[in-house]
Amino acid sequence: MTAAVAQIPTTDVFKAVSSAPRISSRDQEASPKPRDIHTELHFYKDPEDGGPPHPTYVDRPETYERPHETHPVVIRDVRGREAEYTLDRNGFEFIRRPALEKDFLDDEQVKAIYYPEVEQLLKDATGATKIFIFDHTIRRQPAKSSSRSPALRGPVQRVHIDQSYDAALSRVPHHLPEEAEELVKGRVQIINVWRPIKTILRDPLAVAEADSVSESDLVIVPSSTRPARARRTR
Repeated sequence: MTAAVAQIPTTDVFKAVSSAPRISSRDQEASPKPRDIHTELHFYKDPEDGGPPHPTYVDRPETYERPHETHPVVIRDVRGREAEYTLDRNGFEFIRRPALEKDFLDDEQVKAIYYPEVEQLLKDATGATKIFIFDHTIRRQPAKSSSRSPALRGPVQRVHIDQSYDAALSRVPHHLPEEAEELVKGRVQIINVWRPIKTILRDPLAVAEADSVSESDLVIVPSSTRPARARRTR
């Protein structure tokens, strides 16, 4: 997963300049028959003492472990309907573009080769005038591995959002202090770009359609070392 801050034009311009190859109807016809999945997902659980959410510490991975509530859900398989979803309307979008980077083993090589690819992809897809990539994660480690290596971050086994609204905006002056004042006058967006490196056999990625999540269900979980960028998760 690659995370980027993008300055985005208005919605009308977004539709006019978008040129990255989406999933075409021909691609959809070749996809396997879709099947929905009945499963359970882990959601945020309020502390037993009735207090506020316990903060997380970036340098203490054990603080990310917290009680959760498990609820039955239906994961909709959208194969054959990928073209129906857009970033502006649904909060996610499918784009087909092969990568030059294939191994994703060396961080410096990822930054040198893959970052420019993602930057161009986002510009083509959104019409953004500026892209700044501030992080990437290669999810290789099994979720239950005992290793805490930051270089081997496995899949996250709970429903969450990476940034709160205020935290997202605070990324701009944090990463681009000299340009921040002008950039925040326009539309700024954080976009995560996910790409499967190999065929997914376990822990597949699921995303929530934007209008399926109520604002009242979002809970801010502060990060003690980055108080201005508290995460919002439920």
